[in-house]
Amino acid sequence: MRFCSCIIRGRNYQDLFFTYPITTLVNIERFTILSISGKRTFLHHLSTHKPRCFCMKKSHSLSSKLMSVVGMLFVLIALVFIGVSYALLDRTESEIGQHVNTEVVSQIQKTVSAKASQYAAQTEALINSAHFLPYTLASQLSASIEASDALSLSREQTQRLVKSVLNTGTTSSMYAQFETNLFDGKAEANKTGKIHSTPGTGSFEVYFIRSNNGLAEQVPITDPELKHDTRLDEFGFRAAEWYLCNKETRKPCVSNPYQY
Repeated sequence: MRFCSCIIRGRNYQDLFFTYPITTLVNIERFTILSISGKRTFLHHLSTHKPRCFCMKKSHSLSSKLMSVVGMLFVLIALVFIGVSYALLDRTESEIGQHVNTEVVSQIQKTVSAKASQYAAQTEALINSAHFLPYTLASQLSASIEASDALSLSREQTQRLVKSVLNTGTTSSMYAQFETNLFDGKAEANKTGKIHSTPGTGSFEVYFIRSNNGLAEQVPITDPELKHDTRLDEFGFRAAEWYLCNKETRKPCVSNPYQY
């Protein structure tokens, strides 16, 4: 609300001052103030003196201004707090995510490594156990051949020995195959009619597999050149790797499984 203030020179030549709302403004130039008593103001018509008036807005109180400033500061502080909280939350979430990812990857690597070590140990134990009996058989045959006396194993005895070893062990097959005349030098006498020797060459070659009932079953060898087959399979290995590897390296070998 706007207010106006006026100064009027009265009869006693003293300046009188009064204030009134602008909404009740009247033609003050025709009146003069005679006296001010209590709540009433008496006006008298003027002929010579004119009032001097000016209007102004009512100023806000200091408390209102302070409240406005405090309110603006509070809003500003709240906005800053929200912004900082959001930034810290986003950063914390990112750090937690990275930490969790690192922990998950580390745990997966440890689990896979432990499983791989476990399977490697099981495979090693399986190979060692499966290799023990063939190695023992090879040692016995080697000693018998080197002795080359009356106590050396015959072809029939060796045939039964290979069958017995397969029945005792856990492998799926067992064989003892030699080049012509390198077992006992009696290839000429065993060229025909012998299940332990190949027809035509007389080389000693016995091959047993484990049948469906779990017992050893002999598979006659009719072609001595099968153990020299160098054709490559789909994996790049020679077809007769099971024989050629031992012959070439003079050491135990591990080859891929094959069908028989």
